[in-house]
Parts: sequence; C-alpha cells; structure tokens
Amino acid sequence: MLRMDTDAWYTANAEAFLDATASVDMSALHDPFLALLPPGATILDVGCGSGRDSLAFVRRGFRVVPMEPCEALASRAEALLQQPVARRRAQELGEVAAYDGIWACASLLHVPARETPATLARLAQALRPGGILYVSYKLGQGEREGERFFHDQDEDSLRGLLEGASLTILKLWQTDDGRRIQGQRWVNALASRTDR
Repeated sequence: MLRMDTDAWYTANAEAFLDATASVDMSALHDPFLALLPPGATILDVGCGSGRDSLAFVRRGFRVVPMEPCEALASRAEALLQQPVARRRAQELGEVAAYDGIWACASLLHVPARETPATLARLAQALRPGGILYVSYKLGQGEREGERFFHDQDEDSLRGLLEGASLTILKLWQTDDGRRIQGQRWVNALASRTDR
C-alpha cells in the first residue's frame, strides 16, 4: 500500500502539488490513448490527483470514473469535475471487465514492488476485452524513499510487468517531464487486454 509518509506528503503539500501539476499540457499523452478507445468510452482514472486528465477526457466526450486515495486531492478533483471521486487505491480494485480504458498516469509509482504484479493484474482484470491501459513511471530502477516512496521502472522492467499481467504492449516510450524538471525522464506504456 501507499506508505504513510507518502500519504502525509500529499496531504501536507496538496496546494503546491496542484499548482505544479494542474495546468501541465498532457495532450501529447492523451491523444494516443484516446485514439485507441471507442467514442464515449468509459475510462477509469487511477490516482486522478487534481482531476486534470479526467476533465480533459470528459471534455472530449468520454465517461470518466475518477479515483484518488488522498482526501485533500480527491476533494479538489470533485470540485473541478462536479462529480464524485472514489477514495481508493489501485490495489483495491475488484471490478471485472468494467472499463474500456484505464489511465494510470504517475500513480502506480507509489505501489511497492512486491504489490505491483498483483496490482497490474487487477487493472488488467478491470479492463474489458480489447481495453486499453496507459501507465507511466519515473525512469529508473527499484524502490527509493525520501519524503515520498517511489518505485521506478525502465523500459525492460515495465515490459516484463505488463507482459506478466497478460497485457499486450502496443507502445513503450520515454518522455521528458511535462513540468520541465531538468533531467527527469518518464517511461510510458500503452497496453491492451487481449484475451487468449
């Protein structure tokens, strides 16, 4: 589960976090994800933060189900979206074939390594057959702790995790940080649930 110091960091720094992330232009990541979904598809936004991405999806005609474990962020997202935001973590998902798409942007990076395979399997199970998953992690290797806990990935480790969850990788690529943080790189993936 999310470490206590990470929970506390988001609660204590909610305003600063929202200020730093809410206006970042994510269209270069939204576009390839949404292009793979049918019109009006249902998207689960895992760790929606400010609600930035959920709002972008709603404005483009998609139905969005946002979830966010941090109360301070979830309440702000509700105000922005004018709809409920579920207070829960990815590790708590139990739905089966419920979503056309799952957007997990910079949210699974707080899931410990030992819980990551089962969490990705839950996400895969929650997708409808042919459904699309987007995930992103800070580029790196292994776990690290400071004010927050992070579980970093590189392309090889992320490929292994997604394939281990029986997901078919459609695209795997690196990007710079949208907040223009010097030297910060991200690894991104689009994958589909392909039932065999």
